Amino acid sequence: MSIPKEQAQSARFPERLRAARTRRALTQAALATKMGVPQSSLSHFEAGARQPSFANLQRLVQALDVSADYLMGRASEGGICTGSSPIDQDMQQLTDDDRMLATAFVAMLVTRRHTRENTQGNSHDGP
Repeated sequence: MSIPKEQAQSARFPERLRAARTRRALTQAALATKMGVPQSSLSHFEAGARQPSFANLQRLVQALDVSADYLMGRASEGGICTGSSPIDQDMQQLTDDDRMLATAFVAMLVTRRHTRENTQGNSHDGP
């Protein structure tokens, strides 16, 4: 006798939630604060004692930057990425602090490129 697909997927939810939280280097308390819910709710979700409401699922998806399909077991590990480029996939593996640092670094590179383009464009302008 096999387990229905929906039950198997919902059984993965607690482990997927825990994996996504630890990948972000968040404690239950930190994630609960980020979501605006009591830590006890998050503890119940990770233990499989309760399933989140739709509103709490949305909060989890946003706070962890993962897809609902990943959390619910309908997408593979690769489904955790919201983007399809290699850099998007790499960014998903970082903690929140490291992602902020990487984002700041990319912003600095973009600014540097624009500065160079403006400088090169102005050097060709003559009287």
